[in-house]
Amino acid sequence: RTVMQSCVECMANFRMDLVMKPGELWEKWLATGDRRLIATATKAVRAALRLTILDHQIHLWEGMAAGSVALAYDAFHPHLLPADRAAWRELLARFLHLYLDTAWRRSWTVTTIANANAVGNGGCGLAALALWREEPALARKALAHVREYIRHWLEYCSGPDGGNTEGAQYWQYGMENFLRFAAAFERVMGATDDGFLAHP
Repeated sequence: RTVMQSCVECMANFRMDLVMKPGELWEKWLATGDRRLIATATKAVRAALRLTILDHQIHLWEGMAAGSVALAYDAFHPHLLPADRAAWRELLARFLHLYLDTAWRRSWTVTTIANANAVGNGGCGLAALALWREEPALARKALAHVREYIRHWLEYCSGPDGGNTEGAQYWQYGMENFLRFAAAFERVMGATDDGFLAHP
């Protein structure tokens, strides 16, 4: 059992290119409006469901992928057939289940004060918002952790003068992922006490 557990925990993620593809295609679709890109993105989602192996916890790759899949799903949603929507939801739910396991264990990757926090929580926060109406119980559980943990990064890394304890490159990396989530959160949830975008 110990050997098997070690193998599982040491196994790297596999075929993450498939879960990153929908986000790349979404960006091209925004620029061109080419509907064929939606079909190609859906094929990548279906292939990811068969072939992608996520890491044993949410980390940078998983956070970025979850966020890009969520944004693509939100944009493509009106153009997808019901069976296609189900595949997208299944992939997003896979990320959220992994996120909940990571958050429940209070893994450093989502509780840290470093940029990994904003990337993992921001991406999975977007996934929760994307499933807010279709998978409300799962989305609510995930979003509760996101709202708690992302504040650790926000309070520590973002000084009142706009500075960041990790320097300019990691400030940009964390802040970009945080702002995507915070803007979407405010748009979906309306006014809350979180005040993410009002933080000094």
